[in-house]
Amino acid sequence: MRRTDAEVPDGWCWTSLDTLIIDGPQNGLYKPSSEYGEGGSPIIRIEDFQNDSVRTRTELSKLRVSKQEADKYAVHPNDLVINRVNSPSHIGKCLLVPPNLCPAVFESNMMRITLSPEISPVWVATYIRSDGGRARLTADAKWAVNQVSINQTDVVTTPVPIPSRREQDEIVRRVEALFELADAIEKRVAAASLRAERLTQAILAKAFRGELVPTEAELARHEGREYEPASVLLERIRSNVSGNGDNVGRRARNKSRLKHGSKPPKH
Repeated sequence: MRRTDAEVPDGWCWTSLDTLIIDGPQNGLYKPSSEYGEGGSPIIRIEDFQNDSVRTRTELSKLRVSKQEADKYAVHPNDLVINRVNSPSHIGKCLLVPPNLCPAVFESNMMRITLSPEISPVWVATYIRSDGGRARLTADAKWAVNQVSINQTDVVTTPVPIPSRREQDEIVRRVEALFELADAIEKRVAAASLRAERLTQAILAKAFRGELVPTEAELARHEGREYEPASVLLERIRSNVSGNGDNVGRRARNKSRLKHGSKPPKH
């Protein structure tokens, strides 16, 4: 186990992931693109899952495999599939295989492990998906151009904190409940943001239709007085703009005369 200085509560302990594994790590299956197509076995690829989501079995690509390959590279419910080659932001992402994804095989840029029934697979998957777990999993990652990789040694030597099985199950239950709450809050915030945007546009629409405040015409009629309509204001603006244009032209002509040594005419 790689050394870790992180403290754990009383009754917990650190162990390396290899002490929890009864099968694996097993790297996945590589075949050329010509072997992909209808009629094959569903195959899990890196684009098929994120830490919090996975495509359905019917959405997976199909790969032609032999009976021996299907057995060797099969995934089973509660297996962990860990991405071993990817971009820095996605390396180490982890899939806890759900029963409805089986039978299927998995691609070469990931590895599969089967855990002891004495440990909660949800606990280990949740830990690996956490910032601390992922940091320990990828601590010795190998860098190449635009890609990072981890190997089987990196996986089996990853330190994992272990509480009692009862604590594992209860912590997982609470984490999942809090995730559901966070999702509900996120959806409410998104809905509120959409409503706020629509309200903003509705306010602006009312403002420029003259519906936000009483118009000057309405106020004048109510108060029995005259008012200046916008057409008069617009005409005055045009006059001012036109006069300013004449002044600008006159100033430009005067500057030209001064430049050439003549005096501007008196007005």
